[in-house]
Amino acid sequence: MSETHAADADPAALLATLASEDPAIAELVALTADVEPTLARVGAATGLPLAADRSRPDEAPGLSGHRAAVVVCDDATTDLAPVARAAAALPAGSIVLLAAPRDGSSVGAAAALIAFSERGWTPEGRDHAAGEGAWAVFRLERRDFAIRLAVAADLPVLERLERDCWAPGLQMPTRTLARRIERFPLGQLVLEHAGAVVGAVYSQRIAEPRFEGVTATDVHRLHRPDGPVLQLLALNIAPTVQDRAYGDVLLEFALERAATLPGVEAIVGVTRCKDAGKRPDLSHADYIALTNPAGRRLDPVLRMHELHGAEIIGPVEGYRPKDAVNGGAGVLVRYDPKRRQRRAIEPQTITSPSADVLAMDAPPRDALAPVREAIATVLGRGGPDAVPPTAPLFELGLDSADLLDLNERLSAVFGRMIEPAFFFEHNTAARIAAALDRDGATRAPIETTESVTAKAGDVRREDIAIVGLACRLPGGVGSPEAFWQLLAEGRNAVGARPADRWAWPAGFDPATHPGIDRGGFLDDVARFDAAFFRISPKEARVMDPQQRLLLEAAWTAFEDAGWRPSDLAGSDTGVFVGASGSDYHLRLAEAETEIEGHYALGASMAVLANRISYFFDFDGPSLQIDTACSSSLVALNEAVAALRAGTCGRALVAGVNVLCHAAASIGYWRAGMLSKDGRCKTFDAAADGYVRGEGVVALVLKPLAAALADGDRIEAVIKGTATNHGGQAAGLTVPNPARQADLVRKALAAAGIGPETISYIEAHGTGTALGDPIEVRGLKQAFGVSDGAGPDGAAAPVCLIGSVKTNIGHLEAAAGLAGLIKTVLALRAGTIPASLNFSTLNPHLSFEGSRFAVTTAATPGWRCRARRAGRA
Repeated sequence: MSETHAADADPAALLATLASEDPAIAELVALTADVEPTLARVGAATGLPLAADRSRPDEAPGLSGHRAAVVVCDDATTDLAPVARAAAALPAGSIVLLAAPRDGSSVGAAAALIAFSERGWTPEGRDHAAGEGAWAVFRLERRDFAIRLAVAADLPVLERLERDCWAPGLQMPTRTLARRIERFPLGQLVLEHAGAVVGAVYSQRIAEPRFEGVTATDVHRLHRPDGPVLQLLALNIAPTVQDRAYGDVLLEFALERAATLPGVEAIVGVTRCKDAGKRPDLSHADYIALTNPAGRRLDPVLRMHELHGAEIIGPVEGYRPKDAVNGGAGVLVRYDPKRRQRRAIEPQTITSPSADVLAMDAPPRDALAPVREAIATVLGRGGPDAVPPTAPLFELGLDSADLLDLNERLSAVFGRMIEPAFFFEHNTAARIAAALDRDGATRAPIETTESVTAKAGDVRREDIAIVGLACRLPGGVGSPEAFWQLLAEGRNAVGARPADRWAWPAGFDPATHPGIDRGGFLDDVARFDAAFFRISPKEARVMDPQQRLLLEAAWTAFEDAGWRPSDLAGSDTGVFVGASGSDYHLRLAEAETEIEGHYALGASMAVLANRISYFFDFDGPSLQIDTACSSSLVALNEAVAALRAGTCGRALVAGVNVLCHAAASIGYWRAGMLSKDGRCKTFDAAADGYVRGEGVVALVLKPLAAALADGDRIEAVIKGTATNHGGQAAGLTVPNPARQADLVRKALAAAGIGPETISYIEAHGTGTALGDPIEVRGLKQAFGVSDGAGPDGAAAPVCLIGSVKTNIGHLEAAAGLAGLIKTVLALRAGTIPASLNFSTLNPHLSFEGSRFAVTTAATPGWRCRARRAGRA
């Protein structure tokens, strides 16, 4: 660039001068005709705006506040990073127009593009990298991903991508991936989403595209640092993000950037046909030649290359000898970097339909039918009826190449160009049809809390109704009705550990650790209908059973509430899950199997709530809460707060716990926390510890006013909740009776009732010599001293106290909701069930001066003026 251009020249005037020197700059000027661009001209000749303020290297004066920022690099540019960082200050919807010399001695176009792309600014649409001018010009937009050069530290992730994307025998060993980064670092790119590498594209430079006698495993020997041909070696995208069209994005970026590399005259690749196995009647060469009605290659991978501007040359025999589906052959594709043009149908562009269209899941049949037919054709199996309208595309098995195939088919049917990101936003057949249908009408939205509150103004605004129940608990319990039968019969569901749950460590003998091998266990905990929840068998195998149980319980709870789960899609339903730790994570870590792509999600605690929200398509809060044994009740407290604040209109609250590893049991036993006889003896003199248990409980909550207005069946009403911490008690795990008393007082105050109206307390009641007395002391402080007389002078009613742990063990993170559902069922039946394993009161606690008494037998006739119960 000539140094005669003044550093302080008017941006428009300077661009006009530059445009007369190069046609690419002229096109840039045309792009900015309707805006007032800010010019950040970087290089020695400009005099800076960067060097003008060396004390603030993170700023690029003039970028912020403008819709378009024009960045022009000259030959003396040495560092674009500050400008790229400053671009982050641009308002939403801004663009960056980047111009750089192809053969810049310091920062050329290729390096300039990386400087921005690694900060999320990537080319939008068809750019101006192609051509023979001295300048390359890019129109950049801010995306939710970044593309950068791969480094050695990425190798563990790259190795996992290799396993996820290629069949055994076709995977490249780690040493090959490392060699690529070491020998040609500028040719290896990775795509990051949410801080994680989810895609990679590899390349090398070669002298000529001749592959006779060469295979994919030894093609690296053709590498020449200055070769005129750039060979694309592989494109890998994580299965978990296939629906985001990142494969299409990364390939286009790699091609754009390759066109800016000095000395690159051609781009080639030896690709692999995706669907050759569907036509076993044809030779590989004949299959390659097949075209669709639009005249493009039938195979989705070949067509993807065609749409990006490639010429399909022909087969390369023996390139992948172990690829039986393709007869060991690859297909040579070739791009002309100077004349490449991306092919597309362009009668009309659809990008972001209105919110009404986005919400629609029941489009007219005439729009849905061709969408389902196109999806079925791309899948190559079944017919349109085999495509569920609300199933996400990725779960149906579509990948990036398939999305391009689907894009082309739907573009032809509807006469519109569909952008690659379209399927990320519209990810089911129903949503695609709703967005593409020109005359589609929206369904009526789910009624919000505010719209019905006025109809039920005679109840407390703070009251929350429980309208749905579900549970799966020890003793073969699979429903609330079965659980009540167990409680009413006074059964103890604690039993021996199932033999297939875990193996004890070498040298550990459970016989010398009495009680450790007993607990409240679920029957057939591995049972799960993966297909019903649109989960592949491969993913289901590495899913924590807690995730499986929660999905089942959520569905059952909504049905119990009388709601069709599909009707809740798109609603502001919140999900609040209490859970603490994953035994299955330890099982997976010990398993002698390869770590698969689903491993991270399968063992993630964060996914417990989010998988429910994803499956049912909720957009309310989705939280997993871990506060140890109080987890599920704290989740309930958060749900109640969210409903009262209007953050969500309805809520699913759940608690879950699964025992499938020995470590925690051994640790708890050695800490003296477990009962030696495998019985939880709450409040009894023989109390010596608790018994571990497992299960899942789910409740559906709704503001009482809304539930009354909608005619929902109301199981019980939550009038007040509270949560706090014990502070500095006698130890980290030791309760604080004074703080417990404060907590009960706060809950009563929130409910607007006095302690004298409470007739039953479902206690935490772990059955430990220390915990039970502390809990009772706190309750006595909160309820106050009783002289035995009620407010009307009559004898004060007894307040019974019990614990479900005596029936099913301590469900740990799910314990709170296990006690709550017991209480709700007791309210339904009008009977308080007995608390088991009690004969003599623990000498360390006293009920003297209180109304408390242990529920030693079932107490029917719970019909006092207000059946009120508390869950401590």
